[in-house]
Amino acid sequence: PEELKEDIKKRYNDLYAKGYALAFEGLDMSKFRDDIDKTKMFEIIMFVINGLSQKYLHIVESSADKGYSMMEKVLDETKKYVEIMRKVFYKN
Repeated sequence: PEELKEDIKKRYNDLYAKGYALAFEGLDMSKFRDDIDKTKMFEIIMFVINGLSQKYLHIVESSADKGYSMMEKVLDETKKYVEIMRKVFYKN
């Protein structure tokens, strides 16, 4: 309902912010490059994770085995993206 939209939007944003903070809590920041804005870097990482999730969610939902047969492919592709992000965001 229209009267709930603002409340739901606020709650979503609050939960997203809390989840974002928890996702990176305790992260060893010494490994990351000093010349990159950390907030933007984490947003890029989240964009990649969310994009991969959306990509495979559609495939998994339509799959008879709910994506089980694709698990290795998904993990391999995810590892490739993580390796690229390490090269970009980690110190040499």
